[in-house]
Amino acid sequence: MNAHAELAVQLASKARSTRSDDPTSQYLAAAVVIFLAGVDKTLGLALQLCYIAGKITWKWLRPRKPHAGVISCGPGLTAKLDKLRELGLDLTELQWLVDLRNMYLHSCSIYAGYRVEPSWRGKPRLTLRASGPEVTSSGAFIVPFSAGDIRRMADQLTERVGKFLDKMNWQSHWKELTKKIERLPKDPHLEASRLPQASADEIHSIVTSLNKRYVGEGFHKIMSVSVK
Repeated sequence: MNAHAELAVQLASKARSTRSDDPTSQYLAAAVVIFLAGVDKTLGLALQLCYIAGKITWKWLRPRKPHAGVISCGPGLTAKLDKLRELGLDLTELQWLVDLRNMYLHSCSIYAGYRVEPSWRGKPRLTLRASGPEVTSSGAFIVPFSAGDIRRMADQLTERVGKFLDKMNWQSHWKELTKKIERLPKDPHLEASRLPQASADEIHSIVTSLNKRYVGEGFHKIMSVSVK
């Protein structure tokens, strides 16, 4: 969170005002995008720790392309906020910022069809006219934030997430997981004997095969809690 927050603060500091006619105000939109990227990563890590603590399922957490030996959080930021609220951490005050960010980053469409338009010929009336195709895309948004506001939001988020995770008792599950990993075979003979002549691709295949055999997708072969 800190690295993203620092960059967001630097960007926000470049904005001289929040007026839409001030070109520097667009730095605020960039600051919000960077800040929310840090929020996304922070909440993703928090949910991975919740998974290790047995609080959420692998089915929910599972990324689109899972790999044995790796856990990551697949759902998007809005889904993360919803899941954390279910678990007792309500951060939904960020949702409006997420919606602005999503519109700015993803809203782009082509429209062809009818529109309601006023006609001033003769008696004023509303008309239906087909038009298009026309590309529409959202522009930069303005938020009434300062660099100090972003810094305070980041600090408060870090504190709240930290307290929430402490209640999850993730540390004990982490230590147990570490002990199980330490007990896995060292230099399995067949695989270790292939390393000196192996290419980079072959080494990757060896590591992948060992992770599938001993660790599993979602760590399911070494987890002490249910991961279904």
